[in-house]
Amino acid sequence: MVVMNPNAAREYWRALVENATGLIRDAHALYDIASFGRARSLAVLAEEELGKATTVYDKFADAWTTGEPTPRDLPTETARHHLAKYAAAYEFGRELDAFWGGGYETQLPDGDGWESWGANEWKSWHDEQQARSLEAARAANADKQSGFYVDLTADGLSTPDRFKEEDVADQLVRAAQVIEMMLIKDHTRMQNLDDSRYDGTHSMQWSLMRTSHGQEWSDWAQRAASREDRGSSDGVTDSRIDP
Repeated sequence: MVVMNPNAAREYWRALVENATGLIRDAHALYDIASFGRARSLAVLAEEELGKATTVYDKFADAWTTGEPTPRDLPTETARHHLAKYAAAYEFGRELDAFWGGGYETQLPDGDGWESWGANEWKSWHDEQQARSLEAARAANADKQSGFYVDLTADGLSTPDRFKEEDVADQLVRAAQVIEMMLIKDHTRMQNLDDSRYDGTHSMQWSLMRTSHGQEWSDWAQRAASREDRGSSDGVTDSRIDP
């Protein structure tokens, strides 16, 4: 546990999401040269950074909105443990289905009658969701390791080139969209603030677009190139990652 004031926490949060965004850009660059295993590893690292950012956001977002300056305790467990970081990002990403129309499952349970659940039913469902998040974190951590390293396994030799292009493409898109979702949520939170307190992240959102919405990005780049509105579009029209 550390104590931070809201301004310092905002700086920390921005640094985390900027790094997550940069890792996605680097992962996409590796994907473009068919280095799929390393691209997958960097995408996992990006989601780990996002997991740290979600902890900061949950603790301080209301203070950033109201201007409340009182320092607060910030839990540090998520910042120290790889599985906890990814699990936090996975939990946040459950909203992706409703937010973008595809991706993770929605947060509410399936079936009829859950509206009348009591404390025990909700605790059981919550524990199940946490277990699924931890399982996803373990799988992602294994991908991260095998995307970087050569290893001997019970099935033989494991090398980074075992990763398939189509699988890594889907994982990269998902990771980019979850990070973008956080940035858009933050933008929405600030819409009613005065200009002096607005702390925009449009440059980060824009830099994710090539990965998060590749076809839309490519279409825009082609239109921009034809109109010469933005100069050369070299390097942005050859995206093989489509949402």
